[in-house]
Amino acid sequence: EIQNDRVTCWRSNSIMGELVVGGHGRGVRLNQLSSPQGVWLDSHGAVYVADTGNDRIMCRPVGTSDAKMVVRGNIDHNGDGGALRGPT
Repeated sequence: EIQNDRVTCWRSNSIMGELVVGGHGRGVRLNQLSSPQGVWLDSHGAVYVADTGNDRIMCRPVGTSDAKMVVRGNIDHNGDGGALRGPT
């Protein structure tokens, strides 16, 4: 949900989605996202999110309710080519 700055999981026949990552307004805290654009699920069930607006990759491991940052980009975008910028 790019406009809502969150990722939710909708299970079959559910009437309500489960918040996975974000959902606390746009921002840079670990419980916030900014324009999430990519979601991956690994073989263990961990959810990875490309937090495009914050230039980072977030992960919510299985069995936890908190996401953690696993890759952080360059905040000042100095163009050195060595940092993550706008992941999708």
